[in-house]
Amino acid sequence: MKRSLYLIFMLFIMLSQSCKRGGVTENNDINRIDTAVIVPGLKAILKEYVRKYPQFQNLSIDGDVLLKDKYKDLNADHIYMLGPTSMMKYGESHGSKSLFPSTYFMFEGKLFFLSSSNDKFVDQRICKRFYLNHQEIDEKTPVDKSLFWLIKISDNGSASILSTNIDKYTGVEKVKNPSDPSLFR
Repeated sequence: MKRSLYLIFMLFIMLSQSCKRGGVTENNDINRIDTAVIVPGLKAILKEYVRKYPQFQNLSIDGDVLLKDKYKDLNADHIYMLGPTSMMKYGESHGSKSLFPSTYFMFEGKLFFLSSSNDKFVDQRICKRFYLNHQEIDEKTPVDKSLFWLIKISDNGSASILSTNIDKYTGVEKVKNPSDPSLFR
């Protein structure tokens, strides 16, 4: 009986310690969010993407997307780019640096980076290191833009696929670059 109480007590201690981490990775690299809070429409799109591209283990959802003029009627605040982790938006393809994501979540056995306006609050050296350790497409490899989807997520949580090929259908010119280059020294 004492042994059972001891095991229950130890289990309780271990569980309480894991809860104190507040959703941060074991190495305290960047923030992890609970998949339970993600809207069902987005989960359905992510499942579809994972089914189509099972070879990728690390993916990114990025909201800093600029559309060509003929698509200006779309609310860019609701448009996100989904695709494998690459260096496409961090200078190698667009000539300047951007903030690395400070948040991720696990879904369908895959790691999804989530870029947000809060990335500026986190030490970018830590974010960059964590991101580069999970990069799918090497920076020396040309990025196949047909691997990226544009998705639309409205304020009420509804989500839809805007395009499954950012070059062919939506005309994305480049990804915004709001960051300060001094963060990457």
